[in-house]
Amino acid sequence: MAFLTACGLQQDQVPVGEQITLQQLNEQSISQPVLLPVLSPPPEVGEAQYQFSGTLTLKVQQAARYFNVITDHYGYSQNAGLRSHWLPSISLQFVEDNGVLFPVTRGTITTEHPHWDYIFEPGQVWQQSSDQGYSRALIPFALQEKNANCLHNGLLTFLFDSKGFISNTYYQISNESCHYFQFDASGFMATKYTPEAVTTSADMQSQQHRYRHVQAETQDLQQLLAAFPNADIAALAGKRDMAAADISVAGLIIADQHYRSSCPTRYGDHPLCQSLSLPSYSLAKSYFAAFALHAMAREIANLEQQLVSDWVNECAGDEWRGVTLANLVNMNTGLYHSKVYMADEDAKATEALFFDATTHQSKITYACSGYSRKQRPGSQFIYHTSDTYILGTALARMYQQHIASSKDWFADYVVPRIFRPIGLSPSNWVTRRTQDALAQPFTGWGLTLLPEDIVALSGAVVGNKTTATGLEADETIIDKALARITRANAPERINKYLAYAEGFWFRDIAADLNCKQPVWVPFMSGYGGITVAFLPGKVTYYVFADGQSYQWQQALRAIHKFNKLC
Repeated sequence: MAFLTACGLQQDQVPVGEQITLQQLNEQSISQPVLLPVLSPPPEVGEAQYQFSGTLTLKVQQAARYFNVITDHYGYSQNAGLRSHWLPSISLQFVEDNGVLFPVTRGTITTEHPHWDYIFEPGQVWQQSSDQGYSRALIPFALQEKNANCLHNGLLTFLFDSKGFISNTYYQISNESCHYFQFDASGFMATKYTPEAVTTSADMQSQQHRYRHVQAETQDLQQLLAAFPNADIAALAGKRDMAAADISVAGLIIADQHYRSSCPTRYGDHPLCQSLSLPSYSLAKSYFAAFALHAMAREIANLEQQLVSDWVNECAGDEWRGVTLANLVNMNTGLYHSKVYMADEDAKATEALFFDATTHQSKITYACSGYSRKQRPGSQFIYHTSDTYILGTALARMYQQHIASSKDWFADYVVPRIFRPIGLSPSNWVTRRTQDALAQPFTGWGLTLLPEDIVALSGAVVGNKTTATGLEADETIIDKALARITRANAPERINKYLAYAEGFWFRDIAADLNCKQPVWVPFMSGYGGITVAFLPGKVTYYVFADGQSYQWQQALRAIHKFNKLC
């Protein structure tokens, strides 16, 4: 998220401390973004007079009134066919529970728009005297780039009553987790509200309970000072390791308490940080691919030693002779172009023929034939997202042959057997897939999280939490990986301080903290500057950023000052 000061804008349209009025909504008289306190619920708000329950239809009749490009590496905004200045139209159901407005459909929603899909998260409704008797709603949403993981977070607001009256909707986008395309946008949508009873399923009731629990249990990062008066809050918020303008959110889980920073945008802090959509990018290699491999290994004998060529026809050539699923998760297949760190991953051919490809056949063809055999399997780590894609393809086929032939591997196995039991939010229950009849999950990227999901992942990795399949907190995964990387001349070692094994990164933090012995810690890493680090003593640190900085040394040192890590 790049920073652009809003101080030069004419904010006198809606002064801070006031709200967008009914007249401004219906006359569409706001021509530029507002400071987010204008959209936020006042400190003391009344309970909404009207309960929102029914279908909300958003009809986009014009491009964004305001659209300011900050970064556009690929020229998306200049491509008229992508219509990036336009939001998709959509209809979806919402139901209110104690002032919280829940979308019935969670996770990525595919639209007919050429470039954007939607994600909606829980919002808020309230009453205030200046709204002429109507109730007010604020709903967080995100635009997700098709065939990709980039997210652009926004808010929409409107006034309504119980009889179907609804104002126009004002929307604003001023935050993203996307390195290569960043913009501010605001505008209006014609809106229809159809009041109707919405069936509250057991899932929805669980979501409502979970939302209130997270709201009550999460503390602001500043509150850490009550327990640790000398804590460096700026460092823990990521601001001493990377540019503050690039950070979407950061946090710390310590002594079973979640401390979360604010969620800054270019127009002030996001008022519903709990509902901020975050991209997984390559975190998925750990908590999707690695978790699934190890869960299925409990049901299919010798799964990790299965040959790739037996399950993926496109990888059936001599180049793949002897390569196993274990080699895929460890990224040491022996097939590559260059040993230079990230050279293969960052190659233009990989971007064009693998990441940009929309069909499974195109992706798997490049993944299997894009590199040549250079070494024996298991002898050299080379980072390839395409290896994880092959792994997902093989696991999906094994699932259908050994477990359930007519079901979907992700929706019918990964979600109910892994994601739900460890407590991941419904935002994770939908994944990016190929745009064809097969709809193959990307596996190595393409999921969406909320800040609360880091608590669930922390519990799974360091908290000894189990799933219905007996996936033991992935302590099994971490222990297995540590055994590999601490061997003499371990091929998993990238350098003296960095390694990759079993779908996780590992860093020896001893030199950072002047420890006398090596201290290898597992962490997940995602494109742009995302880190989730699992530290000694069941401490978890995370930061989501998009400035291409992957540093967290200063945060690590700040934690060590009040909670010794060695």
